[in-house]
Amino acid sequence: MENKIIKIENISKFFNRGQHNEVRAVDDVTFSIERNTINLLKGPSGSGKTTLLSILSCLSKPTSGNYICLNEIVNRWPEKHLTSFRQTHIGTVFQEFNLISDMTTLYNICIPLISRNIRFSKIEKRAMILAENLKIKHRLHYKIDTLSGGEKQRVAIARALINDPEILFADEPTAHLDSKLAGEITEIFKTLKKMGKTIVIASHDPLMEDKGFIDHVFAMHDGKLVD
Repeated sequence: MENKIIKIENISKFFNRGQHNEVRAVDDVTFSIERNTINLLKGPSGSGKTTLLSILSCLSKPTSGNYICLNEIVNRWPEKHLTSFRQTHIGTVFQEFNLISDMTTLYNICIPLISRNIRFSKIEKRAMILAENLKIKHRLHYKIDTLSGGEKQRVAIARALINDPEILFADEPTAHLDSKLAGEITEIFKTLKKMGKTIVIASHDPLMEDKGFIDHVFAMHDGKLVD
């Protein structure tokens, strides 16, 4: 089995290309990520790490370069195929959670699979297992707007895992949390690695690197990989 689960080759992402206000959010970046590792994209706000994470999670396409994921050059695919690939192989935890506030925890966790041809009872069973593992089972029938920040983060992680993806992407997963809750989230990532997941985290939180659970660090500045 190919050990490199992700390879990006000379990836660039420009906004307003060719105009006076052109922004090179990601500029000619090349690196690879190994299976079953925890990887950190670090850098200050505006460094390009969130834009790069969006490309890696197949939510946007690069302006140029190739993105190879699970041995497929996914950036060449039409959006329909890209969406199917994302739903099958990728889980994403968004910085602002992107949860539906007036719906229950259970429904939010189940959302990624509801449109697929899977019995709801099967989806619900998997959601309940995830909720128990993430210590939010007692909150399954509460609406999202009644949960704490740490509970919302756990719901977001459960939703990202409902499709049992090989790769999990997380954007600033500790941004809204105190140090105790941040520590609990990092423990979740450690457990997911033990389960065979590959994890990519974008963060400017120095504690993420200091906690000693990161396998590889990729530092970004002004859209470029600097370390």
